Amino acid sequence: VIAQSSVATVAASGKRVKEIGMALDADALVEGQVERAGDSIRVRVMLVDPRTEETRWSQRYDHTSKDVFGVQSEVAAKVAGLLRIQLAARESRSLGRLPTTNPDAYDLYLRARSQGGHANPSRGGLDSAIVTLSKAVRLDSNFAAARAFRASMLSSSVFLFDAPPERLDQAQADISTALAIDSTLAEAWEARSTLVWNAVRGWNFGEALADAQRALMYRPSLVEAHNDLGSLYFHYGFHDAAKRELDLSLSLDPLDSCGSRALCTGFTRPRLARVLWYQQQFDAALKFYAAMPYVGGFVWEYAVVLSDVGRPADGLAALDSSRRPGTLEGADREAARGLLYATLNRRGEALGQLKAAAGHSTSRSHFHHAQFTIACAYARLGMTTEAVAWLKQTAENGMPNYPLFRNDPNLRSLQGTPTYEALMSGLKLQFEANAKLVHASELAFAPHP
Repeated sequence: VIAQSSVATVAASGKRVKEIGMALDADALVEGQVERAGDSIRVRVMLVDPRTEETRWSQRYDHTSKDVFGVQSEVAAKVAGLLRIQLAARESRSLGRLPTTNPDAYDLYLRARSQGGHANPSRGGLDSAIVTLSKAVRLDSNFAAARAFRASMLSSSVFLFDAPPERLDQAQADISTALAIDSTLAEAWEARSTLVWNAVRGWNFGEALADAQRALMYRPSLVEAHNDLGSLYFHYGFHDAAKRELDLSLSLDPLDSCGSRALCTGFTRPRLARVLWYQQQFDAALKFYAAMPYVGGFVWEYAVVLSDVGRPADGLAALDSSRRPGTLEGADREAARGLLYATLNRRGEALGQLKAAAGHSTSRSHFHHAQFTIACAYARLGMTTEAVAWLKQTAENGMPNYPLFRNDPNLRSLQGTPTYEALMSGLKLQFEANAKLVHASELAFAPHP
């Protein structure tokens, strides 16, 4: 884990490596491994061809556990020199700044990152990370990075799993303390971005946008902040901007927070497919899903896109093949089934699935995706009043995506109806106001020459 942290400092500089004393025919990834035996630490750093997984170069560094921070600085500096990478001034300074003077606290922090810091954390993983980070903070109350990460885990547990809302108060306290210790800590600004954008605190788009941009001002390579921006953009209809941020994220982390892609969807790849879907580029979205070794919980989106290209039966087959016997499917999958049944004119089954989806929300903050699918299904069934009501709920619950609501083919039957057009008029004004926020935020936090 120590190696992962130090190598990430170099790899996340956003540089692609073309020469290591010899010509390479492909971009390369910097990877690291660490072994610990007693007080001895051995770090191996490798340059790997991402297509063939062939190791092109490697070097070993031996240190004692007492010099854990020296390991990180030395490895990052030497690899940067080897790769002829000029680290940004802020990144160079960060190598010389100790995150904590307590090695045990730092070890707990890194363990917490392995528990909850991956692409699709479980409720248990987030809770374990929070407990581990609390131990780290007790060992060093001035460990700003640990406080920022605990805030992120607390906010994620509320957003994804409707954990007690009081966790957001603790997250806010952690962020305030972290920024009081280090006002330039990008991770704290990123955590603040997630704190203010949820169903509990309100969908504060402008604040979340500015905080994510500020995080990138302090650390342009922060993958989580690029993902935050991409997510904000596609929820609000700025699809080109979302794709730009998600592409940047994937260039910084080609593994997409996955140790192995065989059983990991990653964060960025399925959301790039979602952006293509929202842009009505359905064939391109299907190709993107097909290129993913593991679709996992995003199978419901894949099923909806199959329906959008005229293959609703294939969409149902995809849902059936991924269903675990004896388990509830959850709101997203039930809503998708409802839409597919509606498309196939199986009205009774569609209404049953939509009723189930409406009652199976596992998270108020994340329910807007199911709400939109429910609206599409009711539109397919010709139930205009219900469809518009669910679209309105979707918009009020963090997803006022005017271009999507206007152009999605499942909503075509609503075009011209008074209630739908009235809703669209209001959302268009909101979209235009948000566009000004996006433009102002990008200008305010643009990198200076």
